[in-house]
Amino acid sequence: MVCFAVDGEVRFNIATHQETKEQRATYVEILPDSFEESTEQRRHGLVIELSLSTGLIKCSQNPQLYFHMCEVIEKKRLELNEKVEFSVVPHETAEGGHQAIRIKRFTEKVFLPARKLCAIGVAKGKMTIKLAKASEDAE
Repeated sequence: MVCFAVDGEVRFNIATHQETKEQRATYVEILPDSFEESTEQRRHGLVIELSLSTGLIKCSQNPQLYFHMCEVIEKKRLELNEKVEFSVVPHETAEGGHQAIRIKRFTEKVFLPARKLCAIGVAKGKMTIKLAKASEDAE
């Protein structure tokens, strides 16, 4: 189970017990926007070791940062040498140690070529260009 942050945004289903009518949240997942608005310090690193249930991340603050696979937010399994983004908390059992939580693949935000260019105005041989946002189906 992934660690959830206070005020984090999640999506979930509601299951109702047929006899008692009690409700509970099921299939809870953290929404990507939760990280954009969060005040938690996110770090970046590289996956350097993997087993079935645990792994190690190398980052500038720690050459071998432990993590448990249940802390990986995405369903697709991580691979060696993959860039990841995560938060760090004290390790539950290792005194003075730390562990990575809320791990997701790190995707660098880059500018993609714009498909539409619209001239707004032309003056003295210079042109102002308005870049239209790429449509979501192009991603």
